[in-house]
Amino acid sequence: MKKNILIYLFISLSVIFGNFSSDGAIKLVLTSNVNGETDPCGWKKKPMGGLARKSTIINDLKKENHDVIVADAGNLFFKKDRLSSGITIDHAKETANIIVDCFNMIGCDVFSPGSHDFAAGFDFMQQLEKRSKFPYISANIFGKNGEKLYDPYIIIEKQGKKIGFLGLSSIFVNEQLTVKDPFRVIKGMIDDLESKTDMIILLFNASEKDLNRLKTKDYPIDFTVRSRSNLPPAVSKDGGSAKIPIYSIGMRGKYIFEFDINIGDNKSEFLDVMYLESKLEKAEKFLASYNIDFEESIDLDAEFKDDPKSLKQIKKNLTKRDDLKNQLDNKVNYFSFKKYSLDKQIKDDLKVLNLIDEGKKRMTDLFGPLPDPHKGHNHK
Repeated sequence: MKKNILIYLFISLSVIFGNFSSDGAIKLVLTSNVNGETDPCGWKKKPMGGLARKSTIINDLKKENHDVIVADAGNLFFKKDRLSSGITIDHAKETANIIVDCFNMIGCDVFSPGSHDFAAGFDFMQQLEKRSKFPYISANIFGKNGEKLYDPYIIIEKQGKKIGFLGLSSIFVNEQLTVKDPFRVIKGMIDDLESKTDMIILLFNASEKDLNRLKTKDYPIDFTVRSRSNLPPAVSKDGGSAKIPIYSIGMRGKYIFEFDINIGDNKSEFLDVMYLESKLEKAEKFLASYNIDFEESIDLDAEFKDDPKSLKQIKKNLTKRDDLKNQLDNKVNYFSFKKYSLDKQIKDDLKVLNLIDEGKKRMTDLFGPLPDPHKGHNHK
């Protein structure tokens, strides 16, 4: 399995949409934790997110004749591990039902539950699973007495490429469940999964402590999609130095990241094209500052004999430039990405929007007026 040279992003995730185009590229579109949100969330002037807008992105990809894989990394149905004030239990449960119905309509291929998803109890979670037209996976969430609840992973094949989705969660307390140490569990199955796949994506409802543990491991995981995060979608400073890249996209589904991934084989390392190109641009910008054509034959030692510090930096950047060009010219497994903000410029999928509206009317008829779903939110 590839060892990765990928840009390390702190993205958390909740949803991946993967497309396999006719040229062999795989599109993965990542969104954040849904956290029980069906509608755009934010200030009235700039509400962002919403399932109807996500559906529009996916439908547009389908219109371009892409095969689409939808995967959710957890914390889909509720905002916290326990239902709190601001929304009643009945309303929260019915909203979870609406989310399942929307995901059934959008099309979901795999879901790895997180700690928040059990907020209304395990019995209700089982009801949601029966209602769902997509499989639930988890390698380390078991029943109260240790009985198996879910398959640990799923392998999805598109255009001859096998993508393994592995579900994990950090340990959390729930008296109806047994949540085992994720690292002990993964150790016993990761090699077997590697032998069956061309790529492994870890869907991880991870704590900060477990993320730090993951960074020390040498698992053959191509990247991790993290839920259980309220971090904004920002790029971290360590770039491609991470052994296992970790992606997190904030919360409440306000953004989508679309990744174009090309798999040439199951041995070569993965290259983040955008990360490498940014390093190349930086090296070339440094060299350009000297107003010298370094492509011509030039005696650098003679030219900079009185400035050894500059000579050292120039040689360093020339080597870096050539190495980066060589990697980009000979890439086998690689990807690039772009970010979408789910703002009002993205039109709603009317079918999904109607499904949500019908669900809200059903809630009002059954339980009375809806409480403010955004009470207590920081809408910055």
